Amino acid sequence: MLSYLRGTAAAIALVAIAACSQSGTPTTVTIEQVQADIKAACNYVPTVQSVVDVAATITTAINPAAGASATVLIATGNAITTEICKAVQAQAASLKKSKGPGEALKEQTLDVTVNGVVVHGTWTPT
Repeated sequence: MLSYLRGTAAAIALVAIAACSQSGTPTTVTIEQVQADIKAACNYVPTVQSVVDVAATITTAINPAAGASATVLIATGNAITTEICKAVQAQAASLKKSKGPGEALKEQTLDVTVNGVVVHGTWTPT
C-alpha cells in the first residue's frame, strides 16, 4: 500500500509540474532578457558573456554555449539583475564622490565583480 501511495504522489507531482509549465505563464527568461532588465534597472549594459558567467555561479541549469538565447528561471534572472545592479550602484556612488563640483559623469566602461565574476559593461549615469 505504501509503495502505491508513493507512486500516486509522484504521478500527481508530475501532473502538477506539467500543468504549471503548460499554463501559458513563462517560467524562464533568456540571458538577452536579463541583460535588458539590467539596463532598465540600473542603466548598465553588461556583456552577454558576463551575464552567462554570473548565471553559472547561481545555477547549473544553464547552457552557456547558447549565449544570449540561454534560458534561466525567472527567479534566477531576477537574482542576476539584483546582484549586478547592486554592484553597479556601489561603483557608481564611488565614481560620483570622486567627481568635483560641476563635473558631469559620462557614459563609460565599468567593470564590477559579482560572485567572483568580473562583469564587463557600459554604464550611463542618470
